[in-house]
Amino acid sequence: MSEHTLPFSNVIAALPDPGNAGTIDMGPYMRASCSLTSTAAQTRTVAAPSCINQELTLSMTVDGGDITVTVNSGLTATLTFDDANDTMVLFSIDVGGVLKWKRIINV
Repeated sequence: MSEHTLPFSNVIAALPDPGNAGTIDMGPYMRASCSLTSTAAQTRTVAAPSCINQELTLSMTVDGGDITVTVNSGLTATLTFDDANDTMVLFSIDVGGVLKWKRIINV
């Protein structure tokens, strides 16, 4: 098995919101979601993917202030969640042997 390949699973992991200045890490999961809540303006960081074909859904469920999300791999801009129900889906791809996040849905 390649170092960039994990076993397939239909399980969608519910990742905990790491809170202000925290890091969202997919770890070994192929599919995961993270519900974001804020009580003021806050930040989060998404760790680089660990293999291709990972899917991460981020949704703001409680809007107490904007959440600015920085993605460590692939995206050149930060993502701002400013309303409850804002949702972003990221998908991991391999570009020349480098794993990167690609934004596939932004609603």
